[in-house]
Amino acid sequence: MKPSIMLLVLLTGAAALMLEGTYGAGNWQFWAVLFGLMLTGGCANGLNQYFEREIDKQMGRTKNRRPLAIGAMKPKAALYFVVACGVHGGAAVRSVL
Repeated sequence: MKPSIMLLVLLTGAAALMLEGTYGAGNWQFWAVLFGLMLTGGCANGLNQYFEREIDKQMGRTKNRRPLAIGAMKPKAALYFVVACGVHGGAAVRSVL
């Protein structure tokens, strides 16, 4: 799910929420939105890796680093995982609305 990228997304998301002012950092809704952002963003990154797994096997930068490219995870399991992340992330954000 590309943790280093997700860290940047969460930092910018937290900054945006603080600047916008509806949800303060001590508010449970603030954390629910960030949790949902993390899961839905991770879902998008995971889907990218799922759909590009054959290309990732050929690219020098990704062939030895991505779980699907090196065979550490089965494609079906990865797809189930990222879809579950997306559904739960959407539910987390929906709980705030």
